[in-house]
Amino acid sequence: MNRRDLLATGSALLTAGVAGCNAPKNSDPAPDETKTVDGGAGTADGEVGTADEWPMFLYDSAHQRDFSSEGIAVEEPSVRWSSETDDAIWSSPVIADGTLYIGSYDGHLYALDADTGERLWRYRTGDRIDGSPAVANGTVFFGSFDRNVYALDADTGEQRWMYGSSGIVRSSPSVADGVVYIGTHCRTEECNAYYDVRWPERGGVYALDADTGALRWRYEAGDGVISSPAIVDGTVYVGSSDTTMAALDADTGETRWRRETGGPIMSSPVRVDDRVVFGNVSGELYSLAAADGSVQWSFDANQRGANGVQLPVVVTGTPVVVDGTAYVGAMVPGDDIRGKLYAISVADGTHEWSESPFGQAVGSSAVVVDDVVYFGSHLLESSADAESGLYAVDTDGATRWEHVVSGEDYNGFGSSPAVVGTTLYIGSTDGNVYAFDLG
Repeated sequence: MNRRDLLATGSALLTAGVAGCNAPKNSDPAPDETKTVDGGAGTADGEVGTADEWPMFLYDSAHQRDFSSEGIAVEEPSVRWSSETDDAIWSSPVIADGTLYIGSYDGHLYALDADTGERLWRYRTGDRIDGSPAVANGTVFFGSFDRNVYALDADTGEQRWMYGSSGIVRSSPSVADGVVYIGTHCRTEECNAYYDVRWPERGGVYALDADTGALRWRYEAGDGVISSPAIVDGTVYVGSSDTTMAALDADTGETRWRRETGGPIMSSPVRVDDRVVFGNVSGELYSLAAADGSVQWSFDANQRGANGVQLPVVVTGTPVVVDGTAYVGAMVPGDDIRGKLYAISVADGTHEWSESPFGQAVGSSAVVVDDVVYFGSHLLESSADAESGLYAVDTDGATRWEHVVSGEDYNGFGSSPAVVGTTLYIGSTDGNVYAFDLG
């Protein structure tokens, strides 16, 4: 069963996220072959500055990615280097102290020299790695489909600790104040189709001591948690496939508030000022009050086809908020499945513009640098009659450039880009990590 077949049914709308489930399993975890930053607590005001490191998924624990950078070019960038892994990459890269860390569907976490792409080390887990790592205080943290959370020495790749959870770990960790926050697990149609396992009914969020891996607390959700937690001002914000967005006390895990939405949440929340902004797989974008979870507004991207049948839009990427506008990608189903980028007013949720087609799905979460939106798109099957790639789009919706990779194993970019200085890093479905020179 391929991803397009799965997406053709309503129950499979949960599968339109960042990854497929066709990779082979690997053997037991082990080191294989033979640069650091403090994990901050995030900022609530989305301050703009130049990124010289990118230590976790969506930059920091607040998930805000709006930067200024001198020397960014308007023309299509050149590929500075590419580094090959043994399977598709849906994980997003992080960069700390000159080293890039990224997971692959071949079951390895890779450490590459950020300047040259040279492999420094890799670590083998028991299954694919879909989420992104996080780096703090000389340790790299990540989860695997083998149901474990790992902490490795960032310089050598040696294991510091491993924590076993009850389900697949597809969430990307956030690190704040010496604690690793990560969600489990995946019970989507595509994961159930691949694994002959009866997964538990409930997933949750784990808070683990960054030094020892000891469990500080666990929050139980009504379904899997694929979303990456956002942590700001002592509060953890996280979405679940049980349709709820929750705010938890970062120290105790106590629930501060929970808000039901119209569909399962795979998107990670972004905290900006007094708002928590996110999307769900039912085609809705929400802005909730960070203090109490009250709905400030919701935007419904769903539309009706020519025969009057509703075409449910799927939002799995995380919005990026810049100058009062939220930019987020989605998949619009129908006879001609296409990826679409939306621009929505954060003040009141009104539609500013939307552009397509960008492949068949935009599961990549965008970053904005100097008012240019960078993101990837991907296909649901290699034979699809569509073109997918890496895109640079102005904040008015005009495409500046696109970069498409050739090859029969290439289905586009589901990874989210990281921009450090004038270099954009991203993983590809062809199994390569790419460094694009934007300068």
